[in-house]
Amino acid sequence: MIGYLAASLTGAWRLARLKPDGFAWFDLSADGFWRSFLAMPVAAPLFLGFVAAQAGGGPLDAGTLVVQLLSYFVVWCLFLGLMVPFARFFGLGPGYVPFVVAYNWAQVLMLMLFLPLTLLRAAGVMPGLMNVVIVLLMAFGMVYVGVLARFGLRADWPQTVAVVLIEMVTSYAIPELVDAIF
Repeated sequence: MIGYLAASLTGAWRLARLKPDGFAWFDLSADGFWRSFLAMPVAAPLFLGFVAAQAGGGPLDAGTLVVQLLSYFVVWCLFLGLMVPFARFFGLGPGYVPFVVAYNWAQVLMLMLFLPLTLLRAAGVMPGLMNVVIVLLMAFGMVYVGVLARFGLRADWPQTVAVVLIEMVTSYAIPELVDAIF
């Protein structure tokens, strides 16, 4: 299992560095597709740390943490679900499995990058600089999703932009909706 996790994160890291050979590190079989969803429980503690840091170190009740975690996973699954008709409509179906596998592990990698910065900002370490770095990392995240779409789905540029926009809308609108409800 450790080897699988290491290989998957290596693939995600290589793709983040614009190296299309990152896909060679993933198990792109049908079993590998389903196994890539192990990224969700791997990401969960990282995400909860992120949520706690975002709250400024104040106490968070268990209900808030559960709602935030469920919201995160709903966004994740909703985006991948929206990609099914998108990929079919544009004839990108053969690239769906590589895209999903890479996207799943990219979520873990992004949280591994975001969490330390968010903790530093919450601790008051150069908060202005941390804000700038976090915004730059968010921009990198959008580019990263585009790279996954371009290399994984083999999408053309307009399709790549559409994938990034769909991911942005789901990633930002759903949590806002959840916050408004709860």
